[in-house]
Amino acid sequence: MIKPFTIEAVRQQARERRMKVLPAPKGSVAVHVRFGPHACVVNRGTLRQSMAEARRVADKWIAQWDADNPAPHLFPQAVLRPLTASQERTFRNNGAVLNDGELEADCALIAQTCFQVIRDSDDSTARVQAAQLLLSLGRHYQPIESAQVH
Repeated sequence: MIKPFTIEAVRQQARERRMKVLPAPKGSVAVHVRFGPHACVVNRGTLRQSMAEARRVADKWIAQWDADNPAPHLFPQAVLRPLTASQERTFRNNGAVLNDGELEADCALIAQTCFQVIRDSDDSTARVQAAQLLLSLGRHYQPIESAQVH
């Protein structure tokens, strides 16, 4: 429990204000959470429990983003969308939501391609764009040893 009127309590309240909760359809039991490149579906059996867990997940992602990006003018919002059981299956099965493994695989492919362009391309503009794309991946991808340029 965070003590009221502390810096951490103020920060937590600011993170709470950056969570946009969409209206819940009748029969909702799960919550789709999206913040930047992160997305997941939280289902704890009831909407109340799922929403509480989704808020914890969003709070964690926002806190990580704030720690890594101290720019005060950039404050992205987390979106929490309640889902029914059938909507949850759709979100899980149609590829609309990337799980951590899929996100890691996509980042690895993007990074590998960027490294190849930087290493092999004669076009300086393409090399700069590839380097900028690598920078935009940020902390979400840590390149494996074989993909690093030595």
